[in-house]
Amino acid sequence: MSWAFASQAQLTAPGRVLTLLTQYSNTAKQDSIFVFYGDIGTLSARHTTGNSASFKWYRYNPLISNPALRFEQFAEETGVAQSNQLSLTEGGYRVVITDITDSTETFTCWLFTDNVTLNRIDIYNSCQFLELNPVTTPSSYNIVYDRFVYHDLSRSNQPERNTFGQQYFANVTWQASESRIELPSSSALKLVIENPAPL
Repeated sequence: MSWAFASQAQLTAPGRVLTLLTQYSNTAKQDSIFVFYGDIGTLSARHTTGNSASFKWYRYNPLISNPALRFEQFAEETGVAQSNQLSLTEGGYRVVITDITDSTETFTCWLFTDNVTLNRIDIYNSCQFLELNPVTTPSSYNIVYDRFVYHDLSRSNQPERNTFGQQYFANVTWQASESRIELPSSSALKLVIENPAPL
């Protein structure tokens, strides 16, 4: 998948491979989306003053019926200038930072873990067409509908947005070592060659 770059100053993601922005519908203010290769990611936060502060970390739980209560606290750290959270799984995160002058800042982000692997390519061959169907883990269906998801925090019901999952296989490129094979121009994950000639 092709990703674009963006940044947010006081909440960072050491080791990330890319940074995106949300596309909240009812506000110009967007949150960062940090992309990691693998199963986990890391977040690091500090107050803009650089002062010693207390840090309260929250994780977004979409299963809670009341959207206002979906950020659940999972960690707290006090008396430090920087707080790090390691081994985080995919999801939404928020940190509330209060420094020694009682100045409070809140930062929110979404963390994506790109651990998609290609297991094999299933082949179906007939006289009319040749079909090549890549099999991935997670499945291509889960990637499109269940992975790389964030919630639109600008709306009261906080609906799910899976734009990035839907676009994950948008730029698939097929190549053939045999020059006589004419590949269709489609960039779909599944490749179908109609009327394949015997080689």
